[in-house]
Formats: sequence, C-alpha cells, structure tokens
Amino acid sequence: MTVTIYGDSLLKFVLWENGRYVVNHGPIERFSQAYPMEIVNRSYFGSCVDKGLARIRQDLCAGKVSDLAVIEFGGNDCAYNWKAIAAEPEKEHDSAIPLPVYVNSLRSCIHELRAAGTRPVMTNMLPFDPGRYLNWATRTLDKEVVLRWLGEENRVYRMNELYCRALEALAREEHVPVVDLRTAFLKQARLLDYYCEDGVHPNRAGHELIYQTFEACLNISGLV
Repeated sequence: MTVTIYGDSLLKFVLWENGRYVVNHGPIERFSQAYPMEIVNRSYFGSCVDKGLARIRQDLCAGKVSDLAVIEFGGNDCAYNWKAIAAEPEKEHDSAIPLPVYVNSLRSCIHELRAAGTRPVMTNMLPFDPGRYLNWATRTLDKEVVLRWLGEENRVYRMNELYCRALEALAREEHVPVVDLRTAFLKQARLLDYYCEDGVHPNRAGHELIYQTFEACLNISGLV
C-alpha cells in the first residue's frame, strides 16, 4: 500500500525543542516498519488547505497516485494574522483561509483524489490552550492591542472548533473516514502535558498519542 500525507506541521511532526522547531521522524519511520505501506509525507510547516490542494494537483499531474491519502488541514487556516491585527486593530481581519473557502478547498481535495483512484482519509483538528498560544503568538507584539481586537482570548479556540465542526460535517457528507485526533487529546486529564511551549504543537508525548490513534484506526478499519 502506498500512502501520501497532505498536511501541515501537525503531521510533519514538528515540535519546539531546545529553542527551535525540529521534525520528529520517529512516528513515520515506525509506521513504515510496522505496516506494509510506503509513506510519502507531503506535509509542510505553516501550510493551509490551498497549498495542500496545489500539492495534490502537482502530484496527480506528475502521475504520483497513492492508494490512500491522509488530508490534515485547519490549524493554520483558522488562524489570524497577529502582526496585521497589532498594526491595524481598527480594521476587520479574517482568518487566513475564510471558512467557506476552506470547506470548498477540502472538498476539492477529496474529489480530485477520488477521481484519480486514491482513497481519501481525513483527520480532525487538535484542541489547544488559547492562553499559552496567544502568549506565544504575541511575544513580539502588543498583546493588549490584540486582546482588545479579539474581545476575549477564548475566541481563537472557538474559531478552531468552528473549523473542526465544518471539517467533520464535510467528511460525513462526502463519506470520508476521519481519524479522531481531537477526542484522543480531549480525553487526557492534563492536556498541556502533550503540548510544547507554544501551546499548539504536540510534544513527543503528543506525537506518541497521535501514533497510537492512527494505529488503532488502521487496525479497526481494516485498511492494512
């Protein structure tokens, strides 16, 4: 079985460690060794769904067609441009990818992969700690200006949930299986034990939880 992953830093397994962002290659290497699959990881740090769709089209045009494709986007799509907000808080600011565009682009990913003979699988979005995240995102900005624009810091979490619900609704509509990473994290007693200093990237314990969730899903679904 050949598997291609289209996602952002979550499935690139990026984490903040020793003062910088690094890639944890362990989970992908373990999957490749444990299961009869060849994995190509086309995930990139900071990617939104528009970049993912472009990579899918690039691969399909080049004849790079996999048996299975994992689609994972949303964390960057629902985020705001904090630098722009801090500079011009009197203006309206939308998420990086507006919700209707996000849903339509995800739908295109599904349809174009299926048309090429690839089975799509999606993951939903991880929860995160809005306080820790905003401290990190505004560490070089005026946080008070950003918070006044937001209204309340929990707004960023609500936006994440809004996009995640839209993703899950699309998956049901298109009959695409979803690897439920969100529930796996929400069930933990101490959520922040699974996150890096920035509040959004899972640490090595979080990566292990992602691995276990994928493994359970693969075994239950009979994909391997």
